[in-house]
Amino acid sequence: MKMPMFPKSRLQGSPEVQFWTGVAMMTVIPLLVFVYVYDRVLAGEASLWHVAVCAMASAVGLAGYASLRRHPSQMSRIRRSIEKALTDVSASLPPAPSARSDAEIVDQGLSALLSRLTMRVEASTREKARLERELNLARKIESLSALATGIAHDFNNLLAAVHGNLGIARRHCAEGTALQHIQQAEAITEKAISLASELLLYSGRGHFDAVQVDLSGLAKEQSETLQKSIPPGVKIEYRLAGSMPCFWGDPKLIATALRHLVVNAAESYQGGDGRVRIVTEARHFGRNELAECVFGAGLAEDLYAVLRVEDDGCGIPPQNMERIFDPFFSTKIRGRGMGLPVILGVMRAHSGGLIVRSEPGCGTEVSLLFPTSRPRPDPL
Repeated sequence: MKMPMFPKSRLQGSPEVQFWTGVAMMTVIPLLVFVYVYDRVLAGEASLWHVAVCAMASAVGLAGYASLRRHPSQMSRIRRSIEKALTDVSASLPPAPSARSDAEIVDQGLSALLSRLTMRVEASTREKARLERELNLARKIESLSALATGIAHDFNNLLAAVHGNLGIARRHCAEGTALQHIQQAEAITEKAISLASELLLYSGRGHFDAVQVDLSGLAKEQSETLQKSIPPGVKIEYRLAGSMPCFWGDPKLIATALRHLVVNAAESYQGGDGRVRIVTEARHFGRNELAECVFGAGLAEDLYAVLRVEDDGCGIPPQNMERIFDPFFSTKIRGRGMGLPVILGVMRAHSGGLIVRSEPGCGTEVSLLFPTSRPRPDPL
């Protein structure tokens, strides 16, 4: 008996049915089989039968792949559909957030916090060191001032008696060698009296005549005297403000301080040629700038009249910065004196500030700060 014949298309199905059958054979059936076998393995029930099932599922997957290869047009259509769906979904999604992860954000935040804390600790450490230096300097100045005041008064009394007796002896002495010796003794005695007066200036308890002072005018008046007090190879340049606020001060004391500054600046060239600059200006100083003061760091924010002396000489070594205002301290073999300590005393008398900036081999600048809002002081 002859078997009935069915159309080939009925047996094989349409190309679309064959395509989706291939998809199921390649993906769905093997996936389900593998999931089932994986569960059995986890349960400890794996056997050779399960291995055989996995092999059969792999064979079905390969057969499905072969079926898909026979329908490239369907594959292209499916691929286009998937790409279009992905494009539509991407367009409807909101913008992606920052690529940084939460861990990165936290790490950056902690790093910034640590940096700020480190800066605060360093600033606190610097402020503590500055306050300690200022306290030590204040204690040293106070003790040395008390000593200098007592010595200066005693020496003034003794030297005044010596100088007076030398004057009497000179008047009763005829011309000759003896008179020359008396005159030399008088000159030396006058220098000793001047040194005793400088000791009083260092203590800030010297004579003080308060008048209205214009720093630019004072510097001009002292120009000839200042040039004569330094070697001829060192020249003075003036950069004076045209209009300076006046303040209550003693012009003689300020002129003495200026002379000592200029002499020290000229000596920094160690006998060579050079230039010393004298600068005047009016500036408002804030808390941070006043913190630089070697003396007077506790001054209030204010408008200050500034007298500054600059040089390009040898500079001050860092180890000497804290000693430059000690009485009779000097790095020179000769000429030990009261130059810079006198300046400190002058600024104490004026309730002013003192800023020193120096770098070895590059020069030094010393700024004297006079408060313009200070009321007229009582005479000393």
